[in-house]
Amino acid sequence: MMIEKIKWVFAVLIVFLVILGTNLIDRRNFKQLKNSVENIYDDRMVASNLIYRMTSLLRNRELLIVRSDTTHYDERVRVFEDKFKDIISEYRSTNLTDFEQIELSRVIEAKNQLSRIEEQHVQLGQHNLDVIVGRYDRIYRHMDELSTIQMEESAKQKRISQKAMDSVEFFTNIEIYMLVFLGVLAQVIILYRSK
Repeated sequence: MMIEKIKWVFAVLIVFLVILGTNLIDRRNFKQLKNSVENIYDDRMVASNLIYRMTSLLRNRELLIVRSDTTHYDERVRVFEDKFKDIISEYRSTNLTDFEQIELSRVIEAKNQLSRIEEQHVQLGQHNLDVIVGRYDRIYRHMDELSTIQMEESAKQKRISQKAMDSVEFFTNIEIYMLVFLGVLAQVIILYRSK
């Protein structure tokens, strides 16, 4: 009789440990899910907004050159350079992938080359807009690549989130089955003792 009770206690203890274990796994998966969602916002959505702001700045600067609008040109360029540096600094504070770092460096280098060419264009009166427009196009291609990286990284984070959710659902189902098993087991023990 005593051995029988020990077996029952041992069986209930095993079920309890399984439920405890799945709960700990769920906790880890929820933490992973939370981190993934935060990463999508902190590193991807913010970076996408910064790319948009950089592109907008570049478009406005390009219009100055194309329209030959030299009114307060030096002041406008100084403001542009300051804003661009601020945006780059914000962008670097996000969690950059290796490829993203390379593309960002390409954007910065292309923008620096463009600034030198534009300065010659304005100060020396050289009117080779094709070269300048070509430089802007190069920067825009790098910006497009940065945008593509944002989409790819967001999709990656979404897959991580989905995997965590699938795992949570799986272990939740196991917990439900174990609880049903415990309920049936308790009923059997109670009814068995009654007889």
